[in-house]
Amino acid sequence: MRLVSLSLSVASLCAVAATHTQIARAQDMPAAAVLETQVAGGVDAGTGGAVDRLIRAELDGLGTVRTSSGVALDLGEVQLALGCVGETPECLGPVAAELSVALLVIPHLDQSGAEQMLTIALFDRRDGSIHRVVRRAQSRPELLDAIEGQLRELFGLPAAVDPEPGPIPTLPPPPSDPDLVPGITLMVVGAIGLGVGGAMGALHLDAQSEFEAARPSTMAEADAAADALSRSETFAITADVLFAVGGVALAGGLVWLLAEVLSAGGEADSATDTDTDEVTLRPGRGGYALQLEWGTR
Repeated sequence: MRLVSLSLSVASLCAVAATHTQIARAQDMPAAAVLETQVAGGVDAGTGGAVDRLIRAELDGLGTVRTSSGVALDLGEVQLALGCVGETPECLGPVAAELSVALLVIPHLDQSGAEQMLTIALFDRRDGSIHRVVRRAQSRPELLDAIEGQLRELFGLPAAVDPEPGPIPTLPPPPSDPDLVPGITLMVVGAIGLGVGGAMGALHLDAQSEFEAARPSTMAEADAAADALSRSETFAITADVLFAVGGVALAGGLVWLLAEVLSAGGEADSATDTDTDEVTLRPGRGGYALQLEWGTR
């Protein structure tokens, strides 16, 4: 219990120290206010809102300034209230002082023919400097994708470097799949043959029963009994043939499937092993038997 309490205390101290470090680092960064994007005529107003949100998010991610919270203010309205209109150090200085920040980020969105032009200005109240970075794009997604690069250039940060793709792993060739189609086809043919043979056998029994139950007293009844006997013999021969063919096809399909599966499994073994997978059909008592041998020697 003491060890658990000590571990929790150490973890709490580390979390508090990390929090104080982050707070101190944030306080050392200059405060900045992101003003509302000035949108020219012909530009979708929704694009200006997207630019405002993305600039604020990118600045938070860069970690170079501490953005002031709250809704983005319109530069023209603030300057009218202060009695000085224009993007000059004399007019921007009072705006920064009123907002209690050292930096002002001022976006402008214009339409130039088929292109959209985004200008981001950075005013530094500490030295009165104004820097601008311009990007042109053919579409809104392209314009928004360029904002991170603009801010990096504006604050003197290196361009983002895409991670180099790692080497493409070389995969060993997959083992060859067993060819199961012929075996399955043989088994299906065999099953069909056995099914039809069973039907022929049932017809043979019906015809035989009809012949045995016949008590002919006229020539017509005698002919009918003879016809039943002929049909019974025909059905019996057909059933025997179908049972034989179906049984052989079913056994052959099973042998094929077993041989293919065992041979495919043998390919995955080490090359130094000698495979001895064998499937043989050998005569036995009253018929044939399947003999399977597998393993390595």
